[in-house]
Formats: sequence, C-alpha cells, structure tokens
Amino acid sequence: TTILDFRVSYLRALHAFRPEQTGTNLSQYGPAWAALASQVTLPEAPLAGVAGFAGFSGVYIQSVSNEYFLSGSATKIVGRHSFKFGGEARRWDWGFVQSNTAAGSFNFNNVFTSANPLSPGNTGYSFASYLLGTPASGSLAGAAKVFQQIYYEGYYLTDSYRLTNSLTLNLGVRLDVDGSFSERFNRTVVWQPGATDPLGQQVGANLKGQLAFVDTPAYPSRNQLGSAKPLAAPRVGIAWSAAKNTVIRTGYGLSWVSPEQINYSLPPFQSAINAATTTMVTSVNGGLTPLNTLSNPFPGGLIEPLNNNPAGLTRFEGQSFNAPIPGQPFTSVQQWNFQVQHQFAQDLSLDVGYAGAKATHLAFSVLAINQLPDRYLSMGAALLNTVPNPFYGVLPASAGTLGLPTVTEGQLLRPYPQFLGLGDSEPQKGDSTYHALQTRFVKRFRSGGTVTAAYTWSKLLSDTDTLTSWLEASHGVGGVQDPSNLRLEKSPASFDVANRLVISYVYDLPFGRGRHFLAGLHGAADKLVSGWGIGGITTFQSGLPLALNTASNLTGSLGGGSRPNVISPNVTTSGSAQSRLNDWFNTAAFAQPASFTFGSESRTDPVLRSDGINNFDFTVVKHTSINERFRLEFRSEFFNLFNRVQFADPGITLGTPQFGVVTSAGNLPRLVQLGLRLSF
Repeated sequence: TTILDFRVSYLRALHAFRPEQTGTNLSQYGPAWAALASQVTLPEAPLAGVAGFAGFSGVYIQSVSNEYFLSGSATKIVGRHSFKFGGEARRWDWGFVQSNTAAGSFNFNNVFTSANPLSPGNTGYSFASYLLGTPASGSLAGAAKVFQQIYYEGYYLTDSYRLTNSLTLNLGVRLDVDGSFSERFNRTVVWQPGATDPLGQQVGANLKGQLAFVDTPAYPSRNQLGSAKPLAAPRVGIAWSAAKNTVIRTGYGLSWVSPEQINYSLPPFQSAINAATTTMVTSVNGGLTPLNTLSNPFPGGLIEPLNNNPAGLTRFEGQSFNAPIPGQPFTSVQQWNFQVQHQFAQDLSLDVGYAGAKATHLAFSVLAINQLPDRYLSMGAALLNTVPNPFYGVLPASAGTLGLPTVTEGQLLRPYPQFLGLGDSEPQKGDSTYHALQTRFVKRFRSGGTVTAAYTWSKLLSDTDTLTSWLEASHGVGGVQDPSNLRLEKSPASFDVANRLVISYVYDLPFGRGRHFLAGLHGAADKLVSGWGIGGITTFQSGLPLALNTASNLTGSLGGGSRPNVISPNVTTSGSAQSRLNDWFNTAAFAQPASFTFGSESRTDPVLRSDGINNFDFTVVKHTSINERFRLEFRSEFFNLFNRVQFADPGITLGTPQFGVVTSAGNLPRLVQLGLRLSF
C-alpha cells in the first residue's frame, strides 16, 4: 500500500496601526514642516502639569507578510513496517516598519515661561510654553521599511515497525536545512569582534571590533546568521502492551531551533542602521533661553536611517547599539519520557510518567559584550578617575561621552573602548533542564460525564529566560548580572511551576425522560427538567519564582544588572498570604552589595515565590429541543466562582519602599457570563 500527499499553500497577512491623525498635511504648519511632509501623522505634545489635556499616540506600524509553503510525503506499508518519508520548504517575506514617534514628540513644561528659568519653582505654565512653541525637549524617530527574508528546508524519514502484536518500535530522523536569514536589499549588519577597527590607526591603539554590512568584502554572505550546515535530528519511541490493560511507552527525540524562530532581537527592523532619531536642540545655555522652536524644530534636517551605506558606519563610533555575531550554534532540544498507562476498569484509567528535557545553546534576548571584565572591578573607585580621552578630536562632539576631552579609566578598560554599550542580539549561550512527574486520572460515567485530574510535579532550571516578557504578564524576569560568568545565572526559570493540579469535569444531570430520575415526564415539564448539565475546571498551582534586584547599580561594571546580597538564610516569612502582604518575605535577609561587587542573590530566588493559583471555574448549561429543527442552549459561566484573590507579585527592588510589599491583586474578581444560543 502506498499513499502520496502533496500540498501547496500561501498565506498573506496585513497589519496596520495608524494614529487617527494619519494623513495630516504637515506643510500647512509652515515651510520648516514642509520638509517633514513625508511623516505620516501629527507630532505628540505631552504637557506636564496640565490636567485633562488629552494627548495622542504617534506610534505607526505597517506590516505585510507573505508566506509560501510546499510539502510532500509518501507512506509505504511493507509487512510489519510502515515507512513515511517527505519534506517541506518554507519561505517568509516580511515587510515591516515601525516608529513610536512618527512625526516627533515634543515635551513642554513651565521652564521657558517661568520668572527664572534656572529656578522656575511654581511659576510659568506648560500650556503657555506650548502656545509659544518652546518645548523642553523633542525628538523624531525615523525608521526604514525593511523586507526580511527567511528560507528553510526540512526532510524526514520514519518507520513504525510492529515487532510483535504487543510491541511497536518507532524510528525516525529529520534533516533541517536553514537556507538564509537576510534582508532583500542587504540592509543588515553583523558585529565582528575580532576585526581590526581602522579608528585604532588614528589613536595609536590596536582596537578590535567592527560593524560590517552583509554582502560586502568585510562579510561576503547575505545570511545574517552565517552559513548553516544540515542538522540531523533522530528520534526513537517504543510502545509495549505489557498486559491486557497496561501499556508502557518511552521515547527520545532531538530537535533543532533556528535563532530567527525565537529571537525577537534579530529581525532587520531591530537593527540600528534601519532607525535614526533626530534630537531637537531646545537651548544651548542650560535652559535660560530657548533656541529652536516648534515652528522649525530641526533646522539642520532629519537624521535618516543608514540603510545599506557602508561608509556611514562611522556614525556608530562612540555610540551604543546591538548587532548579531554570526556563526553561533543553533539551539538543540533533547526530550525523553517514560509512561505507564493502566486501565483499571472500562471507565477508569491512570497514567503515570516521567518527562525530561535538556536545551543547549538557548538564546538570550540581548547580551552585553562591552561590559568591564571582572578582573578590573578590584580597582574600585579608581575606575571612575578621569583620564585624557584618546578619542577626543577624532570622534565628533556628537559622540557624547567619547567626544569629550576626558573619560573615565573604566571606559578605556572595556573590551571595545571606542564604543559604549554593545549588545549581541544573537547570543546562543543559554542552557536549561526540565524534569517532571506527570500523572493523569480519568473517570467516565455511563450516564454521561467525565472527570479528569492531572497533577504535575516539575523543576525547570535555566540560565536564560523568556524572550517576550514585554508581551506577557507583569511577573518579573531576572536579567543577566555578569555576562562574563553566565554559570552564575543558573536558577529556576521565571515560569517554573513546582506543583500543578487541574481537575476538570463535565456531567449530564440524570433528570428527565429516559434518565434515571423523573423518567416518566412529558411535555413542558420534561423540557423544564431535562437537558441540564454542569462542568468546571479547578486549578491549584504553586507560585512563580521571584527575581530580586536593586534600585542602585553600584557594580561599576558598565553594564549588566545588580542583585542584592543574601545576608541570612531565613528569607521567608510565615503565615497566610493575607497576613504577609506587608512582608511577603524577610526583607532584612537582603542587603545592597558593596560598590564594585556583584550581589550573591541568584537570578531567581530558589525559595521565594509569588502567590499561587487557587481557582474554581464553574458552568451550568441547559439544552432544550424545541422541535426537530430548533434547539436552544442556555449557558451560565462563573469564572473565579468563589471570588478568591490571587495576589500580585510583591515589590522586588531593594531600596524602594515597595520592597517585599504586595500592593494589588493579580487576578480578576468573580465574572459571570450568560449566553443563549439558538441552533437550527
């Protein structure tokens, strides 16, 4: 027997987020604004101290996505073997542009209309400054519309082999081939840590580290990630019917994850060359008198995105930016499991199993690569001493710190002293391990209904964390403290759940005609009594690990985070959640680290957790058959049936009044939802 399957698909997705002022002709506001006519909306104008003055968003997003899929497979059954082989190819073209201040953002306060701009006090009025067109600050963020291109191929072969009637062996292998990760017009750059920076010739130093455009002599490939070799992913599974009502299953599999599939920092629109911010110069004498006004905020014109102009890379000397370092390994995930399933009766079963996983080369969101090496922290306050700046006169004054006559000694001890903060946007340096006991109990009722109870006890350790915390709930995610010693980052993941029990049930009440009770009812009485059912989901779950930090970063490392020192092993407090709102944990067990040292607290605390989940959702449903064609359903749903509070995270920042204090609830109060549905 042979089965062939071939599929072709195409998906186009459009997304646009435009302010309601989009399309305004800015040239009507004067000749200077005519030069900004390419902007798509009005500028933002927040007014400090003016109650009720409604502003508006200047965020502009436009996205066009085209995805092409081609796949095919063949299945061949030969005796006890069932072979399946096939492949797929995917291409994704994504055009995207986003500006958070599409026509500028100008902030107004009372300074320029006060009696004394150097000491304004309560004099002056921000709305008056607005009418005069004298903002306290202003900027415009421009962005290029980029076109990301991703290509992927994958091939696989599997064999399901029934060795005996009770034993089946599943074997398989997959070959992943990542074709490219590029931008249509080569508007992407990579960071080359070992390249010689020509700036060193001007300052008499051997400076390493350089940005390079793709598809240039410095970096010939168009692939931002570098060339990738085919990656093999084997897998094996065994299913054994050990007894009449007992089945044992086990398996192992390896899979690969390409960085562009998980790291939001990689797409071209995140690259520094495809965005540029022009800052308004509002005063040159410390705010005593205004310089540029709203009638002509950017007399020197706008700084445009660099696009693919290699000569313009000198713009980034002395600045901060993120860029990927190509050639890093892909993420691999190994998974294995062992499960025993036993059916005690026709309507009662129990599953007990173990599941494990190990991920290697996990991604960080962005990893600092220009942080001061640890060996220099012993210099202490000497790192703050000012010394002559070798880049003064070589880098322009617009370079900021590195354009001044002097710099700190610590700056010159950085790995790349000609830059400030640098981040690797493709750091595949993380690892994780997961182990879990998983159980599942199922009871079915002949009268109509099912109860399922699932319990999981698990532990997830990692040295990196979720890459999309900015899209998720407010639970804190621990950042990297010392990028040069990532072993110290290993701790429970921010989403580690030690215990979780979920009980779900659906039951048809046995009332009415043909049921156990009141089976003899007819007519209206039967329609009123029959058709009722209940259901619900009950969840009990441990809280999530807390990630503590400090309000003051005194590490002197020129990057990374700061965590407290643990000065007592007694970090917890006793009592109910309600009684611990003002001291969720023992705040006296933590202290600010000494200057030029890192705190001893782990990335997430292995003991301290947020409030857990204790939630009941309940449903009552009524089905009524009106006649052969019409059926009416009434449903009442109760979310958080007992109106129980789940407290939000306590304050996690040492040095703030909220440290260890819970100030709000983390869940919604009871919600009742009623529904009526007519089917015909």
